[in-house]
Amino acid sequence: MNILSWAFAVVQSEDADRVGSHKFITCMPKEVVVTSNFLCFYYLGREGLKKIEEASPGGAGRNRTLGFEKVGKI
Repeated sequence: MNILSWAFAVVQSEDADRVGSHKFITCMPKEVVVTSNFLCFYYLGREGLKKIEEASPGGAGRNRTLGFEKVGKI
């Protein structure tokens, strides 16, 4: 697993007027279920990275794709 292939971030309220790339999935968790900070922590851990790796097809390194549906299942 190549940890450098993945990037995760939690935006803050001061980021509201900023623009991100269309290449990055942007989503909000249901706060009654889990927080954004916990998801970021989980995805960057061994188990979370393994699940992201398994849900991402191909071997294109930095350009591997991951869809909303697959993220939701994790």
